[in-house]
Amino acid sequence: MTALDAFRERGIDQAGELLFEPADALFILEELERGGQRVLGLDVWYPCQGRFAEEPGGLDLSELGAADAAAAAREFLTRGLPPPASRVSFVVTSTR
Repeated sequence: MTALDAFRERGIDQAGELLFEPADALFILEELERGGQRVLGLDVWYPCQGRFAEEPGGLDLSELGAADAAAAAREFLTRGLPPPASRVSFVVTSTR
């Protein structure tokens, strides 16, 4: 079981990743923080022929501390995804 399994019903399972709309991702980000999970990055996905394709060059937060990474992820999600992206997936690790 992964940190994101609890949010499976909010996302789309594709290519072994859970893809979330930005509004859901903001909620999940808060829950991950509360649960002691560190966000290392966000992968960005766009619609393509009835599925989703990963946009190269997602948001790499691995060099930031946990609080700064969460703040950067929150800002990225709040500002809006670059078109035509409409979903994100998380790269997380436990801080415990």
